[in-house]
This record gives sequence, C-alpha cells and structure tokens, in this order.
Amino acid sequence: MNTVRKVLVPIDFSESSNAAARYAAEMSKMDKKIEFLLIHVQDEKSNSSLEDLNKLKSEIFDSNGITCQSIVKSGELVETLIEVNDEFGINLIVFGTAGSVDETINSKTAQLLRRADCPVLLIPAGTDAFMMKNIALAVDNKELDDASDLGLFHDLAKWYKSTVHVVTVDRKDQDKITLGETHRSLEYYLDNIDYKMAVPKNSDIEKGIEEYIKDQNIDMLAIMPKHHAKNIERSEGRLTRLLAAHSSVPLLVID
Repeated sequence: MNTVRKVLVPIDFSESSNAAARYAAEMSKMDKKIEFLLIHVQDEKSNSSLEDLNKLKSEIFDSNGITCQSIVKSGELVETLIEVNDEFGINLIVFGTAGSVDETINSKTAQLLRRADCPVLLIPAGTDAFMMKNIALAVDNKELDDASDLGLFHDLAKWYKSTVHVVTVDRKDQDKITLGETHRSLEYYLDNIDYKMAVPKNSDIEKGIEEYIKDQNIDMLAIMPKHHAKNIERSEGRLTRLLAAHSSVPLLVID
C-alpha cells in the first residue's frame, strides 16, 4: 500500500480509541511494512500512562508482529497531534469516536479534520471488525479541482479488492443531476478498480448517504471536503461534521 507507510493512532484508553487501534492493526495484516505510532496526550506525563500504552501495544500490535511505537505527550490534544503528524511524516490518522450530537466547529474531531494535513479515518464506537468489501465515496456533481488526493483511497480499494460506490445524492430539487465532469475527474484514479456510480434520491444529503450505506452494506465511507471542487470557496464542512458525528461505519476524510 504505497501511500500508507506511517499511521498515527491517538489513545485515551476509552473503548472507542482501543477499537480504533484494533481496526488499524487489522488494516496492516496484508502489508507488514506499515508502521504504527500509538500516542497518548495528557496534561502531565506519568509512568502509568506509558505502561498502559505499552500494554495495549503489546496486546494488539506486538503479538501480531506489527511494527509499532508508543509515546506519551503533554499538551492540548489537536495541537499535539498536528505537531506529531509533522514530526513523524504521518500518512494516515486513525481516530476513535464515541459518537456525538455535538456538531459545532469547535469539537475536537472537527478541529482535527480541519487542521490535519493527511487523511483521517474515524472509527465509530461499536465497530466490530475490519471490513472493506464495499466502500463508498460521497461526491457532489461538481468537477474536482484535484483528484490526486484520492491516491490513498485508491490504494485501499485496490489492496483490499473492494467494490467502490461513487455516491452522489440527488436532492430532488434539481431537474437533472449531471455527473459527467465528476466521472471524468475520478476515472483515472479509479482505474483497475471495480466501481459503479450511484445517484440515490433524498432531500437531505446526509440521510441519503446513510440510507445508501445501510441498503448496500457499505463497510467504509469516504468524503472529500467541499474545497476540493473547482471554483468553490472553502467550506466549514458541515456535512463532514454531521457524518463524523453520526456515521455508522468508518469515515475516511480525505484532505
């Protein structure tokens, strides 16, 4: 998996973060070259936190022969993760979420999604096991400014032999939804992958995506924030925040 070499997994010892670590470890079973970094961020360092982190590392990664390092840092969570991201050259952040109705831009998850310079894979609470048989890429009908950021998504789909569902929700308030430019933007990056275009109808985009996920047994959802579209001002990412709070499957935010 050429685009995924170093993966950062924040741990706060909650079940959701531990589940994210287990999910990340499962990702590596087809590529042992992936290196993982477990990080616990707290106000003050303590030996007990490092001991607990090493225990988790041993149980999930070391026991399966997976390369993993563990570190404890002090500071504000998002700021520290961004610093570590830059320091270690992280390609992907795997972040456990407990699920929340908090949709404000100031939530920790929203801050991380907005500031991270690499894709973030959110693992919702209750994710039982790693699966990538069917993955969905949610896009609108605007031509993408630069689809090259789909490299990691492409590699995931190819590596795990996934079927990709390119989903564009028709809000019913349009006479016709045109996917020509979107399709051409994506065509090159979906080469040699089994994919199909889908246009479910729903007046609410989030609900349309959620219903499609349920109906098609989607295992992972990917989304590119609005600012990837041509001639569109950078969005605050309301849809991304809604999906981050409510998605029932892992959500890959490509940025």
